[in-house]
Amino acid sequence: MPSLQSITEIEVRYVELKHNPSLGQALMLLRMRWSEGKKDRETALRLAFLAWYSYTEPAFLTGLPVEEDLSGIFVESFNSLGGEQSADAEVCFVFGTMIEISTLCMGDNSHWQAIGENLMSRFSAICPQGLPQEIFSQRGAYGAYFGHMSHIRPDS
Repeated sequence: MPSLQSITEIEVRYVELKHNPSLGQALMLLRMRWSEGKKDRETALRLAFLAWYSYTEPAFLTGLPVEEDLSGIFVESFNSLGGEQSADAEVCFVFGTMIEISTLCMGDNSHWQAIGENLMSRFSAICPQGLPQEIFSQRGAYGAYFGHMSHIRPDS
């Protein structure tokens, strides 16, 4: 079973080497972990992110699949982390942010927009000072993306 560290090393090629299209390989390994029963928090967060990211960034930059429907992976990961009822500040922030940016991989747009608004509202209540950027360090493409978002969002 691939380790999160080995997956992070693959993602670092994308983050640090000016968008080396290595995220497809990372997604494949995260899916392997998931299918083998490794449904831990970190795997779920990163799996959902890459599923979502495949709809928001071009495949020639990321190496993520374009023809495959990854909405089920996104939803399953989200639900495994508490879904709409999550009280985890990081989960509320990252899923609220993803939903706010694009709901292409999620299905019913109005349904997801309401969930995103609820998550961001809960995040603001749980973590009014926002998340420290440091919690995202050493966490691959997911960490690079949300570390940046936590730094630039006015309400985080």
